[in-house]
Amino acid sequence: MSGPLYMKRLKGGVLANGLNSFVSAVFNTFPNSCFGQNNGVIQLTGVASRYVGFVVALMLIVLGLFRQ
Repeated sequence: MSGPLYMKRLKGGVLANGLNSFVSAVFNTFPNSCFGQNNGVIQLTGVASRYVGFVVALMLIVLGLFRQ
């Protein structure tokens, strides 16, 4: 978890979080926030593919369609 690509992604994430906070303030609503534990999970597992995140998101959406 080092190198120029990691730093580029980190800077992009911080910039996106700042822009999100700015837009939230303009529309007088609550901003979303980034969670740092995701970086720990990536370092622990070594899996940083966005594809995995999309698959998990799809699974959660499908599970959300079922009633309890």
